[in-house]
Amino acid sequence: MKNYACEKCGSMDLFIKSNGSQTGLYCSDCGKWIKWVSKSELPLVEKFIEEQKKDNICNIHTDGKVELDKNYLLEQMCRQVSDFLFTNYNPHTSVIITDNKIQIVEDKVGIPIKRF
Repeated sequence: MKNYACEKCGSMDLFIKSNGSQTGLYCSDCGKWIKWVSKSELPLVEKFIEEQKKDNICNIHTDGKVELDKNYLLEQMCRQVSDFLFTNYNPHTSVIITDNKIQIVEDKVGIPIKRF
């Protein structure tokens, strides 16, 4: 699969925008136009954007700096802590995660939360 990236900021977080009869590919971070997308190339670009949204955990900038997606990393960390507590503690255990600390509150009575 072809990779698309912004030449200005290095981001791979992109979007498609129609301008009259043309369809353009743009950077979501800095707004720079990247290229015009042909009708035959459009499904490929759409698939690339969809895959990036699922897998985009870092941006590699033109100066080589790697920037991690903090929301994704926090979500993964919270999920792992939650899964661990659910399997090793009672189902009424709750976790409060803030910038400064992780607090575990274990109640004896409560309503278990349905897990997906």
